[in-house]
Amino acid sequence: MTLSLSEADLQELTTWVRRGSTPQKQALRARIILMTAEGVPSKEIALQLRTTAPTIMLWRRRFLEAGVA
Repeated sequence: MTLSLSEADLQELTTWVRRGSTPQKQALRARIILMTAEGVPSKEIALQLRTTAPTIMLWRRRFLEAGVA
């Protein structure tokens, strides 16, 4: 699965990942969406981010429903 991100979404998510003050849960969610947009397979995202497939699916769905908000 791949996601298409607007320039504004891409910039916002990248800022969250790079900012040291971003809560870790929010940074994880941002990384999941950014990696999905890059076309990284779910299995690889789970391995790299040390998370689970259900977590990845949850945040993809939420992003598709509500965007960055």
